[in-house]
Amino acid sequence: TGFELYYTRDQLLADWLSRRDEKPLVYEVHSLPEKKMPELYKRIWKNVSSFVVISQGLKDDLVKQGVNQNAILIARDAVDLAMFDIKESREACREKLGLDPGEKMLVYTGHLYGWKGADTLAESASSLGSDIHVYFVGGTEEDLSRFRNSYQSDRVHIVGWKPQREIPFWQKAADVLILPNSAERRISTHYTSPLKLFEYMVSGRPIICSDIPSLREVLGDEEAFFFKPDDPASLAEAVQNVFAHLPEREKIADSVRLKALKWYGWPARSRSIADFIRF
Repeated sequence: TGFELYYTRDQLLADWLSRRDEKPLVYEVHSLPEKKMPELYKRIWKNVSSFVVISQGLKDDLVKQGVNQNAILIARDAVDLAMFDIKESREACREKLGLDPGEKMLVYTGHLYGWKGADTLAESASSLGSDIHVYFVGGTEEDLSRFRNSYQSDRVHIVGWKPQREIPFWQKAADVLILPNSAERRISTHYTSPLKLFEYMVSGRPIICSDIPSLREVLGDEEAFFFKPDDPASLAEAVQNVFAHLPEREKIADSVRLKALKWYGWPARSRSIADFIRF
């Protein structure tokens, strides 16, 4: 009693609630099985009142499963503006982190496992100019060990895990930020809505990213520089191109930052969901 509706991201809880109570149920979906759809999911599709998904790809696949498209809201992930919209300059961030103020600096923040595409970035490093340094910030101990054994170069800096409060400074210290998602998994190409993407946008730094649908949903050619996924040579070419036109790309990054501030903070996401589920 007292509840107007249920809201959950857990499929088992969604299934249980949908069969025990007649109150409206909203199910937020962040991924789907990439192979055969289990019966559990098919049962949920029939019983849930409405869905919130984080990508167009998820909506499209739900519609293929028979879900009414009007019962689905796309609410992409977002960014903590209070944490990531920092006022420090690139130079101040480098000083804070003890980094060379003059070097050309690419930064990737996040996990190092397969579908994130970090290996593609590491493999591209040998094709970059000798003055370009690549920084990897994040990763589990297992992945860090593999990475350090596989990619040994004085221009590849495997920083490892850092507390979240430090990540905004690493991102703003960069000349260019990289989002190299692989195209080998559907979770990457169609389902993900990377928190990192919106954090990058707020940093006001130029962004290079894989040319995949999940990223194209948010940024267009005029806002980011795209490269062929899983292709180190294509990524290296993109890096060279962005550095060759860095002042123009930085102006574009400023407009992308304003877009993130307007549309991709958590309060904006919450408002869109609240408006959608208000019966």
